[in-house]
Amino acid sequence: CSAPKVEGTSTPPRVADTAPDFSWTYEDPEGRPQSAFHLLVASSLKSLDENVGDLWDSGVVFNDTHEAKYEGAELSSETTYFWKVRVRNSEGVWSEEW
Repeated sequence: CSAPKVEGTSTPPRVADTAPDFSWTYEDPEGRPQSAFHLLVASSLKSLDENVGDLWDSGVVFNDTHEAKYEGAELSSETTYFWKVRVRNSEGVWSEEW
C-alpha cells in the first residue's frame, strides 16, 4: 500500500471537509488485485502505532476500491489526525504494513 492521500493530497496542510476522502495505491508483488481494506483514523500517533482507530476503524471492507469516505467521529478544524490503511489481496494475504 503506498501513496496515501487525503482529499487527493499527500500531505494536506488543512482539510476543510469533516468527512474527507482517503485514497491509496496498491501493487501486489504477484500482481494479485486488492480484495479488501482496513482503515484506521486516530487522534494520536501513539494510538495509531498501537493499531487503535479511536476516531474511526472501518473494520474489514471487502472491496477492491482504493478509496474510502470517512465515517467516524466528528473532526475538528486546526487539529492533526493520523491514519493508515492495510489491504488484502485476492489470495487473502494482508499487506505487511498498514
